[in-house]
Amino acid sequence: MKHFFWLSAAAYVFLYFYAAWIYEGFSMTLAIVIFVLVIAFFYWRHKRKLTARSNGKPSVDVKLQAADYTQPLSLWRSPLPYIGIVALLIMFVGSQL
Repeated sequence: MKHFFWLSAAAYVFLYFYAAWIYEGFSMTLAIVIFVLVIAFFYWRHKRKLTARSNGKPSVDVKLQAADYTQPLSLWRSPLPYIGIVALLIMFVGSQL
């Protein structure tokens, strides 16, 4: 799925720059250079992450373990019942006028 996303993103970028080149005279050379630089940057990040994993160092994406401070869900902690009560009060007061 990830590869499909990147392939569709690449196709979109290509079509965007191609349309800009056709309709507005955009420099296709500049678009190709920008595209190659972005792809090279992503490739460099990928290689750096693989190298860090093979060396045993944690990658940059290390997520800290957070303490579990969750509480059970309560309907009255949500604003929805209060909004409903206010709406009912407004309807009641509006019908009395």
